[in-house]
Amino acid sequence: MPHVEVEDGDDDLGRGQTALLSNTGGLTQSGAIIKTLWSGAAASKNHWHRSEDELVHTFEGGVTLVEGEVVTLLNVGQTACFKAGTPVGHHLENCAKSLPRYPVMRTRSGGDVMTRANTAETVTIKTSGKYITMALAK
Repeated sequence: MPHVEVEDGDDDLGRGQTALLSNTGGLTQSGAIIKTLWSGAAASKNHWHRSEDELVHTFEGGVTLVEGEVVTLLNVGQTACFKAGTPVGHHLENCAKSLPRYPVMRTRSGGDVMTRANTAETVTIKTSGKYITMALAK
């Protein structure tokens, strides 16, 4: 069995770690990661997907979901789903001192457009095997 690649990040969104589960097996139709966020960090910028469903489920700790104007605490065992084509931006933040861990699962359509809700920038996502190419347009 191949080793799961883990990426550590520390940027303008804060510190986080991502285990790239689906890339390990070269999956092309579904994506799955396990995300860990340090206190004060956000998992992404506010966004929504045109062609890909997305789901998160909290394993450990609590994480704050910002979806449009609604802010919700996701506790252990809670799930949030984001249907493709629904133009409501969402992102997750760690507003606590704990280290939340949660999987993120999504379809890989092969050609998605992700819109950053606050800026209207779009990111074209093309999946080819285990590689993802992104192109930003304003």
